[in-house]
Amino acid sequence: MSSHFVTKLKQASFYAAILIVIGLSGCVTVQSDIDPRFNVHNLHSYQLEYTGNTNASAFNNPLNARRLRDAVEANLASRGLHAAAEGETPDCIVSVSTGSRQVMENEPVSPRIGFGLGWGGRGYRSSVMWDNDVYAYNEHRIAIDLLDNKTRDPIWHASISENINSGSGATAEARIRKAVDQLFTKFP
Repeated sequence: MSSHFVTKLKQASFYAAILIVIGLSGCVTVQSDIDPRFNVHNLHSYQLEYTGNTNASAFNNPLNARRLRDAVEANLASRGLHAAAEGETPDCIVSVSTGSRQVMENEPVSPRIGFGLGWGGRGYRSSVMWDNDVYAYNEHRIAIDLLDNKTRDPIWHASISENINSGSGATAEARIRKAVDQLFTKFP
């Protein structure tokens, strides 16, 4: 094979990998659950509890935490809920938490086979190798829980993979607002 062909093949592989990453970055999954016995439409006021990043407080960005609270409060207001006034007993508690963890995943054991030709017709080469790769990555999450104020029983839960501590300013605000808006698409 010519070096030009190999270079073009490497470039094509690189661009294909970028397209796959871009395509997958748009795939955001919101996980949610609700207690069907509870009528959310009877709720009118809330008290917000923000627990922050429960396992890495030294890495928190307090400005992004405030952006997260503001986005949650805006979504609650758009659904007819208001923050309980001082001295007022809220109908529910809204708990907002963030966290991260390191995840280790094993790629299944798979064969990798290689073939080659020697120079000047001096022979053929081949190899077989068994490979088991381990990948580590950080998983970040935002979770919102709606709890009955009297019993603290869970009413609604939603979570999304998003790191609120990366980025700053308007970029972080837009990303956080988008993630919270996606969470509230599952609000009953």
